[in-house]
Amino acid sequence: MAPRGRPTGAGHGQHHLEGHSAEPEELLPPLLAVLDGWAVLPGHLLRALLRPGRPAPIDLDDEERVMLRAIAGGRSTVEIAERMHVSERTVKRMTAALLRKLRVSTRAEAAALAGHAGLLGD
Repeated sequence: MAPRGRPTGAGHGQHHLEGHSAEPEELLPPLLAVLDGWAVLPGHLLRALLRPGRPAPIDLDDEERVMLRAIAGGRSTVEIAERMHVSERTVKRMTAALLRKLRVSTRAEAAALAGHAGLLGD
C-alpha cells in the first residue's frame, strides 16, 4: 500500500480533463474575469441555461422574486439587506434557500435562470 498523499503510479495526482485542452492564452481571459469579480460559467452550462424553448415554471413567492431580481441586478448582500430591511445573515439564509429551490449552485446561475424564465420583467 502506498503512503497517503503520494501518487501510486503513472497518471495519479495529475489533473486532466479528458477531451478538453486549452492553450494558456485561452485560459487567461476567464481567469482575469474571475479576478475582476465576474462569474464565469462553463459553455455547456450557459448554453443549457439559454437554450430556446419553454422554460419550466418556477413557483416563487413575492419575497423570493424580490430577492431574485436583486441578485440578477448584481446587488450585494449588504444592498439586498438594506433594501429588504433584514440582516445580512437573513439575506444569506434566504439566498441559500432560493438557490436550493431553483436547483442552482451560484448567484450567477440563478440570475441566468431568472432571465431565461422571464422572471425579471414583471
